[in-house]
Amino acid sequence: MQRGDDQQVEEVPPTDQFVAEAEHFARSVRAGKLLPPAEDGTAQARVIEALYASAETGRAVSLGD
Repeated sequence: MQRGDDQQVEEVPPTDQFVAEAEHFARSVRAGKLLPPAEDGTAQARVIEALYASAETGRAVSLGD
C-alpha cells in the first residue's frame, strides 16, 4: 500500500463565515460571556502577542493569568 491510498474525500456544504461569526457573536451577547470557540481565539491572540514580545526581546514571555 502506498501512502495516500486510504484517503477519503469529505464534502462540506458551503457556508457564509461572516453570518456564522455574527450569529456566534449574538449568542455570546445573549449569554453574557464569550462562548467557545471565541475563548480559544482570545487565548490564541494572547499567545501570538507573547510570541511577538519574545521575538523582540529574545526572552521568554509569561502568559500569566
